Amino acid sequence: MSVQNYLEQTITYPLNNVPFNQHSHPDDAPTEYWITGIKHTTIGYTSGLSAHQRPELPGYNSGVLCLVLAMLLAIVFNVRHYGRFFKTLIQNLWSVRVRTNLFDEHTVNETRIIVTLVCQTCICEALLIVAWMIHSGCTFTSGELTATVAATCLMTGAYYVMQLAAYRTVAYAFTSRNLAHQWMRGFNATQTLLGFGLLVPTLVLLFYPAATAPLLILAIFLYIIARIVFICKGFRIFYHNLFSLIYFILYLCSLEIIPLLIVYQAVVSISRNFLS
Repeated sequence: MSVQNYLEQTITYPLNNVPFNQHSHPDDAPTEYWITGIKHTTIGYTSGLSAHQRPELPGYNSGVLCLVLAMLLAIVFNVRHYGRFFKTLIQNLWSVRVRTNLFDEHTVNETRIIVTLVCQTCICEALLIVAWMIHSGCTFTSGELTATVAATCLMTGAYYVMQLAAYRTVAYAFTSRNLAHQWMRGFNATQTLLGFGLLVPTLVLLFYPAATAPLLILAIFLYIIARIVFICKGFRIFYHNLFSLIYFILYLCSLEIIPLLIVYQAVVSISRNFLS
């Protein structure tokens, strides 16, 4: 017996007695059927699929987009006329002068630019962290995503302020005022230039989540490069003899490794609450 003949004998169609495989209208479709003497009153297509809430992505969240737009506008209005400032940033990455240059001038506008660019860095880092959480399996509603991005921005901002205070304390204790000032300028230079490096991966992640894995690897690589450049400048400032190498190793452990591990544990603890 063929499959079609078996179905014609075992399945009944109470609606209009429509022959097998001749349903020309939705009303002709069966709502119940019999198989081997057992009546089935629920057919899958009549009940449909259960609804599931779509996970919220940063690129489709109005709060995140407003934050990114405000960041870009702040950069445009504060940095558009200061091309010379970027040359100074590049010099601050590596240059170490024992004496202060007579022509070094630091204005309120320069401070405003640094604050704007550091905020950009913190926001980009926060969005990359949230993208990593989503890539790891965390699901957010619209409100949860906005609150998580805001909390992560506060965390990255607090991490920057903590680093700034710790570096000032170390510089005040172990070097001269001039070299301490140059070290802090080197730190701000690495952070501001890092922000520009992270800007493109962050914007791509917002609107193309499928590229999360390679872009996160690129962001981590840029962060490591920025830290290496800053650590090398600190080594040039603080290294005087073999005994000072011990202090430098202690500095690496206490200010470069342990705080980063604390931030990582904080991110992991936050992501555990949103794992699907």
